[in-house]
Amino acid sequence: MSSGADLTLVPATPEDAELLTIVQAVTFYDDRKWIPPEYIDPELPVEGPDGCRSVEWNRRVIANPRVRYYKALIGQRVIGGLILFDVGNGVWELGRIFVDPDCQNRGYGQAIVRAMYALHPDVDRWRLDTPEWAKRNRHFYEKMGFSQVSVIPAGKGVPWRSISFENRLSQGERARL
Repeated sequence: MSSGADLTLVPATPEDAELLTIVQAVTFYDDRKWIPPEYIDPELPVEGPDGCRSVEWNRRVIANPRVRYYKALIGQRVIGGLILFDVGNGVWELGRIFVDPDCQNRGYGQAIVRAMYALHPDVDRWRLDTPEWAKRNRHFYEKMGFSQVSVIPAGKGVPWRSISFENRLSQGERARL
């Protein structure tokens, strides 16, 4: 079992888009096993978040100056990634974090979030949304200093509600997580 200490977070380049798309697609496909049957609509494909299967989407996001897209490495192996959106006024959104299913439950997700905090010490508030059914995600985000702030109603094409989280801890408090 790893502590995640061997992980590095490096800015992604457009050349990384194809590999990062593959890792995302595998991660979110695997994540489907956690969706309770009552949330599955047979009329809607369950493929993961927008763009997780699109190389072009990932290239556009990597090139966006208001986005920080990182690849998570163990040695030279890409095991995941992180997409952050600068929404202004010291607020950033953790838009996506993903870890290859073969590397999950080894501390790498925690290491990615800790590296995110270290790379962005001037962020006053982090925010994110996760599906209501994603109890593992919710537990993980709470462990990493996030608190639930609201519930977002189900929308068009999404048969479940989402939970909004924020982290307003100081950088010092985040460093102790």
